[in-house]
Amino acid sequence: MYGAAGIFHGPVTVGGRSPVAWPLRVGVVPPPAAGRQARPADEELVAAARDHYQRLCATSIAVLGPDHRDTLTCRLHLANGQGQAGDVGGAATAFEHLLADCLRVLGPDRPETLAARHNLAFWRAAAGDPAGAADAFEQVLTDRLRLLGSDDPDTLNARHNIAFWRGEAGDAAGAADAFELLLPDYVRVLGADHPDTLLTRGNLARRRGEAGAVAAFELLLADYVRVLGPDHPDTLSARHNLAGLRGDAGDAVGAVAALELLLADCLRVFGPDHPDTRTCRGSLARRQADAGSDRPRRTAESVHYDPRMALLYRAELKPSKLELVAAWLPGRPWFEGPATAAIERVAAYRFDDPAGEVGIETLLVRFGDGPIHQVPLTYRGAPLDDGGDWLVGTMEHSVLGRRWVYDALGDPVYLAALAGAFAGEPQAEEFIEVDGELELRAPSMAITGSGAVPEGRAATVVRRLGDDATAAGATLTGTWDGRTAPTLLAYAE
Repeated sequence: MYGAAGIFHGPVTVGGRSPVAWPLRVGVVPPPAAGRQARPADEELVAAARDHYQRLCATSIAVLGPDHRDTLTCRLHLANGQGQAGDVGGAATAFEHLLADCLRVLGPDRPETLAARHNLAFWRAAAGDPAGAADAFEQVLTDRLRLLGSDDPDTLNARHNIAFWRGEAGDAAGAADAFELLLPDYVRVLGADHPDTLLTRGNLARRRGEAGAVAAFELLLADYVRVLGPDHPDTLSARHNLAGLRGDAGDAVGAVAALELLLADCLRVFGPDHPDTRTCRGSLARRQADAGSDRPRRTAESVHYDPRMALLYRAELKPSKLELVAAWLPGRPWFEGPATAAIERVAAYRFDDPAGEVGIETLLVRFGDGPIHQVPLTYRGAPLDDGGDWLVGTMEHSVLGRRWVYDALGDPVYLAALAGAFAGEPQAEEFIEVDGELELRAPSMAITGSGAVPEGRAATVVRRLGDDATAAGATLTGTWDGRTAPTLLAYAE
């Protein structure tokens, strides 16, 4: 999803002295000619850094002289800052002058000189000359191999840039062949889960052709979720790329569905004005036009993140929720019924965590002809602090990765949501993808709160539901198919 020219990878320290800007790395999505713009949250930092290096360069020239190594290093950072801030042409021009000075002062083999050549090639490509950049990176690679060897990350980086920019210049087959050769070396040198390895897999998938790209990206997305987590920018970018590839392969409806879900997550993670959110919104609008559906749908303008809205993924869970509950519930002291009978889901209701981090769901289940048990659960992307006694188990979610599932009575996020339900806050609306669009799913039960829990009173959740249970004070009741009379779910006397 990066509307970006590349990703900075540094800086690093050379010889225990001044930091040298690390070579820039390309992203999976082809960059626009205008280059990478600073994200809103970073604009002030980028401007501050650029201004800082402008002042620092002036001071370094005055104190150390224009040819001092620290002055040249400062100019390298300043040139990269120009590019980051959107002045791609200015960055390329600055690197042209800097490279000439590095060659004159330091010679061709110094790290600063190599970094200047590398970044000059990158910013030229970002300014619209991918073929020229590929040729320049070929020269960089020759020197990297001579000075650093074939397995140095900088050497691999140069090979990656050659393959990428060859593809951008129109040689898709040559780029695919180059990425095929490069990927095993990344796996061997850096490991299968290294971000650069994942990036290479994405670029290879993109150059393989539409059918192969979709299948490869589905596998890649699962690894991004596992390694980086579901909300990492690279994971969201991979989801955007996968949606685009599906649309390019002719699945316009599937692309729309994926982008609608992604837009809601971008709004939650980044906010409405973030460039990645805007990019996703624009992609959704284009894919909706491609789909050409006359059905009412959640448009790019109407999709928004609401803490009372639950987005349900079409995903594979191992084990399933019912399998997890079936293994855990019979061991609880409040359980009654035939433990070896098949478990049945009777109904369910959800709350949402306002922070968007924790899934909250309450299942009503029955074993055979036994009583209905109420099982509140929370789903987390990481273990709950001091929550070991409340752990129901873990499951693998094909979209979100590993989830830690807890008996919700031990989770403070659930307790806060329960208090809101007593006071009348509604359960979460549930949206699910149907035929390529997000549609509101009718809840399987309704809940009603009688009023806020009085201060100093503790709420009690009914674990085993009865037909005629009553309580004084604040109550939470529910109805569902086959149970039209309000049934006590929780109370505070």
